[in-house]
Amino acid sequence: MHRSLARAVLLLGGIGHVAVAAAPISGWVTNPGNGHQYALLDASSWVDAEVAAIRLGGHLATVRNQAEQDFIYQNFGSFAGPRLLWIGLHDNLAEGQYQWTSGETVAYTAWAAGEPNNGFGDEDFTALYYPGHSQQSLWNDWQHRSLDPIGLPFGGVVEIDPADSNVPPFSLDANSDWLTLTPAGDQTGQPIHSVGLAYEAAHPNWNSDPAFDTSTWQQAQLVTAEDIWGATPAGPVYFRHVFSVDQPLSDATLLATVDDDALIYINGQLVVSDANGRATGIGPLDITSYLTTGENLIAIKAQNAGGPASLGFHVFAVPEPSSGCLALIGLAGLLAERRRGGRAAARPSHG
Repeated sequence: MHRSLARAVLLLGGIGHVAVAAAPISGWVTNPGNGHQYALLDASSWVDAEVAAIRLGGHLATVRNQAEQDFIYQNFGSFAGPRLLWIGLHDNLAEGQYQWTSGETVAYTAWAAGEPNNGFGDEDFTALYYPGHSQQSLWNDWQHRSLDPIGLPFGGVVEIDPADSNVPPFSLDANSDWLTLTPAGDQTGQPIHSVGLAYEAAHPNWNSDPAFDTSTWQQAQLVTAEDIWGATPAGPVYFRHVFSVDQPLSDATLLATVDDDALIYINGQLVVSDANGRATGIGPLDITSYLTTGENLIAIKAQNAGGPASLGFHVFAVPEPSSGCLALIGLAGLLAERRRGGRAAARPSHG
């Protein structure tokens, strides 16, 4: 079984930008060499494509040999026009230490000449070049983006093993139950570490106490069906969401897209510090040790460098094997109102 398909997956997407909800644009194609099924996603960033792949019961594709490389390129490289193809290889956790999102060992690569070179300092995601490129079908490392410099789309290739495919059975999505506050007026464009300091000094438990007084906070505003923000695009903006894990988790992973900057806390501990002033994809990051059985708090300070702003949040969860059926409960504000924050996730048909 793919290692990460038997785990809880905590996905944060779209902080500071409107995340693309990638969806399949092709039918499912079976590779006769391994029996796995593949589909092409619509244009999106690498992180958004991996989120979509998990929702479908798989991951972005793992390439184990030349035959699988050829299969992916020949089936999807020219689908609905030339495009670059995201696969599951990344070094987003440690520069130069590439790993597959499936958890498999990196045993095969097909890098283009001179790649990977991390040319812009944050090229952490792998894609195949499009037909007609001088390095067509070979791999390059790319930044967090959904279009290449000449406007061609990046599409994720989803891989599912029908024998092991497992959509995590519960999800918790961002909605208007999240609470938000913009305490310092509009300081958009200023460094995240220099704004909101007076509020934080006066309210040191905003990011650690589930029972923190949020009487002056407001419900988040829906930006899209999956994304939220404050009442205006102003920054900095603070978010809080309290939820309960009723049974132990075997594993938990965080993915995020941040545009432009964000500090992400889980139960008072800083797990992500992004202050580079530009759109960035974060994760997959193991956060299992930060979550506990019982009440948990996600607290985020986000800053907008200008333009649209949004936060998308998704939890997909599976309990430890001995725990039976897991319930995730979303709690808003002071835990005065309990409501179910999860819904059953439907498995795709692979027929």
